[in-house]
Amino acid sequence: MGQRRIPRLVVVLVVGLLLGLLDVSPALAQPANDDFDNPTVIGALPFTDSISTVDATAAADDPSCTSNEHSVWYAFTPPRM
Repeated sequence: MGQRRIPRLVVVLVVGLLLGLLDVSPALAQPANDDFDNPTVIGALPFTDSISTVDATAAADDPSCTSNEHSVWYAFTPPRM
C-alpha cells in the first residue's frame, strides 16, 4: 500500500509543477464582475471596492471605452430626486 502512494504523490507533484511553469490562471480567479453583462451593483454612495484586475479579461461584447484588457464592471442607478 505504501508503494502505491509514492507514485501518486509524484504524479500530483509533477502536475502541480507543470501548471506552475505554464502560468495557468484558474477561471475561478476572475473577478465576479469581470463580464459587462454581470456588473457589481452599487446600491448607495459613497462606494468603495478593492479587487485585483490581474485575472480580469475582455469579452467581445464589452464596450470599447478603453484599451484596457483587464476590465471590471459596475452599475449604478442614482435615486430620483
